[in-house]
Amino acid sequence: MNNNKNKEIRKKKYLTDDEIENLKAACETEEERSIVRDLSDTGMRLDEVLKKRARGEVLR
Repeated sequence: MNNNKNKEIRKKKYLTDDEIENLKAACETEEERSIVRDLSDTGMRLDEVLKKRARGEVLR
């Protein structure tokens, strides 16, 4: 039974707009909100966003 629940969780690939807004609201700093915004706007993976930010590239 627990295995079926894990499969259902894995099937979901995208966050809803409400889930993204909840993530932004849970952020403690503007930098965290900016990372969430970059992830949701670009569809890139976290490591891709962080590498670009480290190189000083602007994503917007």
